[in-house]
Amino acid sequence: MQFFLLFILIGGPGLYFYSQLDSKTRDSLNFIERWAFITGTSIVSTSLLAVLAIYCGCFSLKFFLIAYVIALCLLLIKKSWLIKNLIRLPPISVQTLLLFCFLCAVLFLFAQPTQYFFGGRDPGIYLNTGIHISRQNEIKKEDLFLTDISRDYPGLFKAEYHRFAGIYLEKQDGALYALPQFFHVYSIWLGIAHKLAGLNWFLYVTPLFGMLSLLMIYSFTKLVFDHYVAMISVLLLSLNISQIWYARGPYTEILSQLVIWLSLYLIILSYRYKSDLIAFLGGLSLGLSLLIRLDNILLVPPFLIFLAIIYILYIHEYLSFVLYNLAGLTIAGIIFLMYIFRYGREYTISHLIRSTPLPDMTLELFFAILAGAVIIVMIFILLSRSYLCAALKRLIRDRGIIVNVLSVLWLLFFVYLYFIRPEVDDPLRFSSGLRSYYEEALVRVGWYISGPGIILSCLGFLHFIHKKIKVENLIFVLLIFINYTIYLYAPKIQPDHFWAVRRFVPFIIPAFIIFLSSILALLYQDSVKLRFLSRVLILGFGAYFLFVGWPFLYHTEFEGIKDKLEVLQSYFESDDIIIMNEKNYLARRLGTPLYYLYDKKVLILRNDAARKKFAQFVRQKYKEGHTVYLLFTDADLRASSLFFSYFKRVVFTYKKSVDTFVRLPHQVRTKRLVVNIFRCDPYFQGLVDIGSPEEINFSLSGFYGRESEKNVTYRWTGAKSEIGLARLRIPVRKLTLTMRLAHHGHEVDKSVTIFINEKKVSTLTITQDFEYYRIEYTTPKRIILSSIAFETDGWKPKDLDLGQDERELGVQIDWIKFQF
Repeated sequence: MQFFLLFILIGGPGLYFYSQLDSKTRDSLNFIERWAFITGTSIVSTSLLAVLAIYCGCFSLKFFLIAYVIALCLLLIKKSWLIKNLIRLPPISVQTLLLFCFLCAVLFLFAQPTQYFFGGRDPGIYLNTGIHISRQNEIKKEDLFLTDISRDYPGLFKAEYHRFAGIYLEKQDGALYALPQFFHVYSIWLGIAHKLAGLNWFLYVTPLFGMLSLLMIYSFTKLVFDHYVAMISVLLLSLNISQIWYARGPYTEILSQLVIWLSLYLIILSYRYKSDLIAFLGGLSLGLSLLIRLDNILLVPPFLIFLAIIYILYIHEYLSFVLYNLAGLTIAGIIFLMYIFRYGREYTISHLIRSTPLPDMTLELFFAILAGAVIIVMIFILLSRSYLCAALKRLIRDRGIIVNVLSVLWLLFFVYLYFIRPEVDDPLRFSSGLRSYYEEALVRVGWYISGPGIILSCLGFLHFIHKKIKVENLIFVLLIFINYTIYLYAPKIQPDHFWAVRRFVPFIIPAFIIFLSSILALLYQDSVKLRFLSRVLILGFGAYFLFVGWPFLYHTEFEGIKDKLEVLQSYFESDDIIIMNEKNYLARRLGTPLYYLYDKKVLILRNDAARKKFAQFVRQKYKEGHTVYLLFTDADLRASSLFFSYFKRVVFTYKKSVDTFVRLPHQVRTKRLVVNIFRCDPYFQGLVDIGSPEEINFSLSGFYGRESEKNVTYRWTGAKSEIGLARLRIPVRKLTLTMRLAHHGHEVDKSVTIFINEKKVSTLTITQDFEYYRIEYTTPKRIILSSIAFETDGWKPKDLDLGQDERELGVQIDWIKFQF
């Protein structure tokens, strides 16, 4: 049922648009193109409507579904021919059948979604934001708890600018709100999928987008090249590890890829068939791409240049094409501006202004300057159209020379980036000192496509601009030049892989593979001998892609993280307060999911926070009935007047690809993230847990390391061992000790002598199994308890033929409880 409802969202609006096409355009689309058009336009319209609904504060998935179902039923009643048209299959060729079977197999490769519930990096932020949208129908999260804390305890916890890594804080009407950075169309789809399918299944929406994106790329490539190029492109791209990796992970890149190639397909299709509806949808789709990723703003200049060229050359024949494309872009652009001024102001300023050579300015001024520049260019085009038209016609007449010049420049650019720049360019470094590897950008793309693949792609592009370039696909050429120039020169991303390849996934790698496929298809169609060579090369590239991705084909990144998070959060009640440290990486990883997935009260202690002030905070919250837990300890806290008790340990064990900087990742490793939870108390609670992973309220001398057996954590004493208790500052006169001890040795029992403050108080006989032992101690006058010592005859397991352990052991101690 859930998948049917999801289909309504990604198919309903597109069915209406498809029904409005003229019969000539509809009949030109084969089965795959039909469904690419329907699903693609549905995703665009549903995304924009959802963004508007969230902006207006009236987003309701139930209302969306009811409205879509009613509209779809009315449409099918009115146009009953639509069902028959949609299920009508094209003539089944061997190639088409093979492609269909292959895509079904690829679905299983994609359908192993990454369980990136951790915070700290982009995918974790997208995922947690999506779940919050699903539950609250809102992007911002009001944080009344942090608002009160920041007012009552200023400077103690992080409450300025960032809530967590990638989560902004903004103040509105005196209250603090957490606002995830980035744009949120992809997170909205994660939220929709979460509401429909639940926590166990919602991540499969990304593999679904991965499959639909292949349909968009197939449709575009068939339209601009031919069916053979489209088939080879989809076959090779679906085997490429970059595509598989990002079709599995909660990243925006795959949805961005889908919308970019859909936009190109719709724009060129509308030009070819002079369809105003498709032109409008093309502009709308391209505008939506801005709300998916901010760097998609690079799509707008080539699109406007393309429309300007069409307007100048063919004002009478294609004026409606230009106007409808502009109308779609304008509507999406207005939604984009409304959205960023409410939800993306800080993020947009940071990336469009502060991180560029532009002078510091407000966002309003930035867009006003852009709008003014566009208006000036439009006025210039209107006033100079006749002159510009004559100049463009001369360029078209002399296009052979221009194409040759462009070919030479392309070859020089390619040779420089691939062969020369990596050897001669000085490595750039980030502010952290990490090398950027920008000078190797094209070489690193070659890791995914292979060196021969890069060379053949270059030849494919040269063949394209010599033989296939037309006015209708000029936008594709403009995008190639702009994207390749910017991203292959300075990708602007951390250089660890697979992370760094995300810059190239939406457009650059698919374009490389399309041009590579065009050469392979050209060989296939040329002669019998070359056809054999083409088949060998197709198999060779497919085998290379499989070889590169083989360690990861059946790997699920971060598998099991969700289950461990469930365990971790179950230890905390709704009123408990969880403290993390600003300098501890746990705050980045676990703070975000505990805050968003489970609505826990999470605070990040500042590095420069006064520990005395923190102790006051703990005492006050203790009086109010809150329990304070720490997911870290440090020397300053141990020296404070607070007391810490070891509570629980959660070990996250998961498989993760190796992060590499100098080669393609080639293996998966098992990672462990150990989370020790400590309860923070203003008063000593009477328990000293010797099996604790850290010596917090006490110090140990003569003990061995922490061990575990049958869910019991303990430490072995030596022949003489001591527990230092001076830090607890316990004044006693009458004391009762309850201890949990054992002795798993060759002998049945073991004698141990107990000393308090270096004074012998008792001798106990310890059995092999853990038992409870009780000692009562009274002094003539009150003393400060400083130590408890244990003395026993040492023994070595090796001497008793109990293994190779040569340690001199005493007894095992689990915990000691004090009663005063």
